[in-house]
Amino acid sequence: MSYYFAIIGTQDNPLFEYEFGTSKQGGDGQARFGEQARHLNQFILHSSLDIVEELQWTTGQLPQTEEAIKNFFNEVYENYVKAIMSPFYKANQEIKSPIFRQKVAAAGRKYL
Repeated sequence: MSYYFAIIGTQDNPLFEYEFGTSKQGGDGQARFGEQARHLNQFILHSSLDIVEELQWTTGQLPQTEEAIKNFFNEVYENYVKAIMSPFYKANQEIKSPIFRQKVAAAGRKYL
């Protein structure tokens, strides 16, 4: 399974984008998006954010299968906060840190 992860800024601009595949169940961690699917990733992401925004207040309990996704997002969020607390980071600037990219990849391998 392939995953597309992005952090979206306050002006609907991508601050960070990363594509990866599953490392669980014998996966090699490589994304397998076709060329046409790669063009649709941002559109699908923004549509998904609209749905999440509508549903965010309806339930507080996640199904057991989504616990890994929750853990992935928590770990990435912690690393994101550390990255933007840098005095060299400007608000809504793209995150280009190779260390941050490595930490996101490690969280993907660990939980997804």
